[in-house]
Amino acid sequence: MRNKKYFYPVTHAENNKPDTRYTVTYEFTGNPKGQPDYVVRFCDDFISAHETLQEANKSAMLHDCARLGII
Repeated sequence: MRNKKYFYPVTHAENNKPDTRYTVTYEFTGNPKGQPDYVVRFCDDFISAHETLQEANKSAMLHDCARLGII
């Protein structure tokens, strides 16, 4: 597989810079369709996998809000 492209969907509230602890990568996960998914990780720990980048970004932002006690 080619080099992974990383997306950083979450920004720090204080400085508005990307929070690099959250990553979204496009990779094979063994899903039944045999296609790659967008995988969300926090500090390299798996959070979730999604078919679209938009769903993955939303999952990362919701995880960040839950982690901070906002929701």
